[in-house]
Amino acid sequence: GIKMLPFEVIPHMPLDVSPQLLRLAERGADYVYITTIWSTAIPIIRDAERLGLTDKIRFGAALEDNVAIPLIEALGPLAEGYFGARCYPWYEETPILYDILREIDGKLDTTGGGAVTLAYVPVMIEAIRIAIEEVGYENLDGRAVKEAMYSIKDFDPHGMSRKITYTPEDNRGSPVIRIYEVQGGEVVPVSDWREAHMLVPQK
Repeated sequence: GIKMLPFEVIPHMPLDVSPQLLRLAERGADYVYITTIWSTAIPIIRDAERLGLTDKIRFGAALEDNVAIPLIEALGPLAEGYFGARCYPWYEETPILYDILREIDGKLDTTGGGAVTLAYVPVMIEAIRIAIEEVGYENLDGRAVKEAMYSIKDFDPHGMSRKITYTPEDNRGSPVIRIYEVQGGEVVPVSDWREAHMLVPQK
């Protein structure tokens, strides 16, 4: 039930995206799905406010680290309603992240993507461990680690994400997403975890 409009290309560090936003408004866009990191989203939304579009168009994020603490801090009330699809829980849902990040950095990670990085560290360690068992340390190489990853089934990365499974047909690890939204300056879940369909080219 979604009609995709022609997408707009913007610089990684935009100074003014008025032409792109005005074209989207003229085409009747209800949602703008931003596929860059949080620092790019900030000027987009500020320009949308200047053009009077924030009451007409909803803005959301495509990347794990696009819904991020510095985005909320920079935009203030403008961040309200900003949404994003995440493959990993937000920090409040994974208390272990608080402990790890505070021990490493002395503060909560502010990029939004810390869960991705930290959740995959134990996964990679597990894959390397399996590969060493299979081929020995002296024969360890990228191919051995890749094959070892395919044997990972329902692996729990210490509660930092959903359980991880790899197959040759599905390299995503955890094929689920959840929609989060900024409400009252906080990031809250607004959907259940749901399976994300594979988007692959038609044969």
